[in-house]
Amino acid sequence: VMFTRGDMPEDVVYNLTKAFWEHIDEMGQAQKNLKGLKPEDAVKDIAGVPLHPGAERYYREIGVLK
Repeated sequence: VMFTRGDMPEDVVYNLTKAFWEHIDEMGQAQKNLKGLKPEDAVKDIAGVPLHPGAERYYREIGVLK
């Protein structure tokens, strides 16, 4: 099933975002440009582009967004 950003279910994006950050250290070993990346980096300077509600929920849950 293919989704576009607008119709991807909130829970899917939440789980993808959570899995990404829970495994960032491992991914940083394979992809050097991800090394040292922090969740705070993902939500700053995004030029007014709205976060998907699922991603926003995760970032609020971990305290990156208020």
